[in-house]
Amino acid sequence: MFHQRTAAMVASVTALVLVTLKLGVGFATGTLSLLASAADSAFDLIISLFNYLVLKTSDKPSDEDYNYGRGKLEALASIVEGLIIFASALVIMVSAIKRLIVATPLQQVDIATWTMGFSLAATVFLVLYLNHVAKLTKNMVIEADVLHYKADLLSNSGILIALVAVQYTGWTSIDAIVSIGVAGYLVYATIPLIRKGFHMIMDRALSPDIVQTIREIMESEPGLNSFHELRTRQSAGIHFVDVHLVFTRTISLLDAHTIADRIAAKIREISNCRWMINMHMDPTDDSKKESNLTKI
Repeated sequence: MFHQRTAAMVASVTALVLVTLKLGVGFATGTLSLLASAADSAFDLIISLFNYLVLKTSDKPSDEDYNYGRGKLEALASIVEGLIIFASALVIMVSAIKRLIVATPLQQVDIATWTMGFSLAATVFLVLYLNHVAKLTKNMVIEADVLHYKADLLSNSGILIALVAVQYTGWTSIDAIVSIGVAGYLVYATIPLIRKGFHMIMDRALSPDIVQTIREIMESEPGLNSFHELRTRQSAGIHFVDVHLVFTRTISLLDAHTIADRIAAKIREISNCRWMINMHMDPTDDSKKESNLTKI
C-alpha cells in the first residue's frame, strides 16, 4: 500500500505545482489556453487527492455508525467535483468566445510557451512513474490515474503547439480556439464522472456481464436447488451481492454453508476487487412470499 499512496501523493503535488504555475502565468499573460489548462490541472489535483484519500482509507473497516463503510463519499465527491469542473469549463468557453469576437493581444507569449513546455515534461515523467507503480502493484486506482494523465499529455501538447503558433504568426485567435477545445474536453470528461457518482448513490446494479456470471456460478452449483432475490450494487471499490439460496429441507447446516462458501469464492474470482457477499439460506423456495422488490 505504501507505493500506491506515494504515487498518489506525487501525482497530487505535481498537479498542485502545475495549477499554481499555470494560473500565475495565465493571468499575467492573459493566455486563455493556459488558464484552461490550469483548470484541467485542477481537475487532476482533485482526482489525485481523492485517489490518495481512497487508498488511505480503503483498509478501514465499517463501524457502528457506518455499517457499510463510507464508500458513498466517493460518489458524492464525484458529483460535486464534476459540477465544479463543468462550471469552470463553461466560464472558460464563454471567455474564449468573447476573445474571438473582440481580439485581445497576448503578453509575454514566450513565458506562457515555456510554462506549457515545463508542464508537458512534468506530465511525461509523472506518467512514466505512475506506469511503473501500476505495473509493480497492479493497483486499479493507479492504473486509472495513468490513463487520466496520458489524456493530459494530448491536451498539453495541443496547447503548446497553439502557443508556438501564436508566437510565430501573431494570430491570437488560435489561443481562444484551443481554449474552447480544452474546455470542451473538460465538459466531456466530467459527464462520466457525474454519471458514475449518481449511479453509485442510486445503488445501480453491477454490470450485466458480472451479474450474468454470478447467475451462471449459482446455476452450475449441483448442491443448490435455486436462488432468488439476487441484488447487486457497488460502493467505492466494494461490490455488494445479496441473494437467497434455496436448498433441500434435509440438508445439514454445515453442508449448506460449505456450498455457500464455494459459491462466494467463485464470485470473488470474477474481478480483483473487494466483495461483500450476503447469502440467505432457505429450506424451500419462498420467493413468492418475499416483498415485491425488483429483481435483476
